Amino acid sequence: MRCRACDYELWHCTGRVCPECAHAFSLKDFEFEIDSVLFHCPHCNHGIEGEGTSGWPDLNIEQCEGCGLATGLDYYIVRPQGDAESQGALLPIHSNEGNWFSRYFRTVWLVMTKPSKTMGRIPLHESAGRAWWFLLTTLLFTFAVTLIPALFLFAFPLLSYRTPQGGSGVSEILLIISIQAFLVFVLLQLYVVAWAGITHVLLLMTGGCSFTFNRTLQAIMYSGGASIVTIVPCLGGIGGTVWWNVSAINMISKGQRVSGGRASFAVLFAPLVLTFCICGGFIFLLQGAI
Repeated sequence: MRCRACDYELWHCTGRVCPECAHAFSLKDFEFEIDSVLFHCPHCNHGIEGEGTSGWPDLNIEQCEGCGLATGLDYYIVRPQGDAESQGALLPIHSNEGNWFSRYFRTVWLVMTKPSKTMGRIPLHESAGRAWWFLLTTLLFTFAVTLIPALFLFAFPLLSYRTPQGGSGVSEILLIISIQAFLVFVLLQLYVVAWAGITHVLLLMTGGCSFTFNRTLQAIMYSGGASIVTIVPCLGGIGGTVWWNVSAINMISKGQRVSGGRASFAVLFAPLVLTFCICGGFIFLLQGAI
């Protein structure tokens, strides 16, 4: 629960104005996870839980059950349940609950199923290095898993392969495969940065956005967690690409506070242009060869 103007945490606020920048807010501006927060009476501190899809308390309550004084959605003091002050605000991978693998895969699942809520948990001023490290981990994992079947598939042909001089060519072929994988890996990261840059420029050109390029970069890189679907055989490549784009659209829309239409146009422009250039270049080369 953060101020939409300055990203200041609004837990424990007794009013409806941000203490940092004086920006007015309402609890209806936020959605809360069930069992993650309590809404406290400003008079006696009696807490009640939220309900429904938005996690708000019962809007029909006008009197506190504890002290009987007037209360309501515009008066409650919101506090996270548990010991952590930022519970419900941090991504699982940045929390201290469980081991690193469980935190990583819970973050990936959150990106895939609730991208908008994921973006709401990323602090505005968080370094893009954290997002890059998360993307790097995902790319390394997917590369490793997808290469295993290929190595098993070509293991026997590699063992029987001989160079024209009669020696084993296994080391040469493995070197070529490694170089190709490395180049693809590096180019993919460069593409992500270019993708984020083009997306941000298009948002500025079509009406502007709320925050800096760092916010756009966070959205594109964290949404890359959805690309883990690539490990699924056959259709995984297409599925991972589509899922990544869909997550990126939702996270850009939430992070930069733009409409879904503008977010879709800005996010999909770079992949569509790249696909068009690759397909057009292939057809051009094919026609030239014919």
